[in-house]
Parts: sequence; C-alpha cells; structure tokens
Amino acid sequence: MLINKSSEDDLEELGHLYHLMGLVKENKKEYDQAMIFYEKVLNIYRLLPDSNHLHLTKLYNDIGSVYLFKKEYSKALEYYEMALNIQEKSNLLNYSDLAMTYGNLAEIHKYLRDYSQSLRFFHM
Repeated sequence: MLINKSSEDDLEELGHLYHLMGLVKENKKEYDQAMIFYEKVLNIYRLLPDSNHLHLTKLYNDIGSVYLFKKEYSKALEYYEMALNIQEKSNLLNYSDLAMTYGNLAEIHKYLRDYSQSLRFFHM
C-alpha cells in the first residue's frame, strides 16, 4: 500500500487533501461521499505519531457536522466531544477552533433538547 511507504509530511499532505475533498462533498450535500473521504483522513492520521494532533479537531468537527446533517445526533455529539477532548489537552490551542467546537456542541445539545447543556456551551 502506497500510504505505508510515504513520509510523515507526505501523509499529512495527503490527509489534508482528502479532508478538503470531503469538505467539497459535504458542501454539495453528498454526505456519504464526504464520509468516505473523512474516513480516509482518519486512517492516515492514525499512521502519524501524534494521534491527538490538532488536525483531528477540525476533522472531528466536520464528521460531526455530517452526522448532524444526517440527523444522527448521538454520532454528531460523539465526534464533537472527541474534538473538545483533544483541544482541552492541547498546549497549542487555537481559540477560534475551540469556539467552533463549543458552538457545535451547543447546537447538537439543542437538537437533543438538552437546553441547559446547549446554553452552557453557548456561554463558554
């Protein structure tokens, strides 16, 4: 398999390209196709030494969004929480990404009719 022979930088670049392709499919509302690309990115990132890389937070948020659009709210919540977990442990925190994750968590809790949790994340 070609991926196993690639350097770490090549893998990150390939992951980034697949992520962009997934975003295109997501924006076109082709959610199943988007998930195929997102799964490829996950498989690539698992080959990298730092499995809690901050790139994963954006990917997890995007996967969560696909599940949100597909009305699979519990799966969306799972991925949003994984993104937050990485962000909370990171020393290289990007506050705009963290704000996006909080917004996503607030939104999904609203769909789940857990309004107190939704409000909590909106106020963070």
